[in-house]
Amino acid sequence: MAPVIAALTVLAPIGAGLAALWQRATADMRRSADWRARVDERLGDMDARLAALERLRGPTHEDMQRISSGVSDVDGRLARVEGELGGLRSGLDLIHEHLLGR
Repeated sequence: MAPVIAALTVLAPIGAGLAALWQRATADMRRSADWRARVDERLGDMDARLAALERLRGPTHEDMQRISSGVSDVDGRLARVEGELGGLRSGLDLIHEHLLGR
């Protein structure tokens, strides 16, 4: 009976931790998908506005700076999200290796 209790004492926190990590990962993936959809929508809107500007006149230097700034902003946010997801994957891999090493 004592080995069962000892095993449960160790496995219960690990299971709770894995469940919490799984919930966080799925929430992060949902937020990432929502964020991507908003970015796609904004980029589509930006394409339409740029096409309208080009029909009227060629884009000015300021127009190009705003577009470049928007693309840089999106690139930075995407890099941050990718970094966070990579860190989460590393944590899950570490827990997985620990559980396999038993």
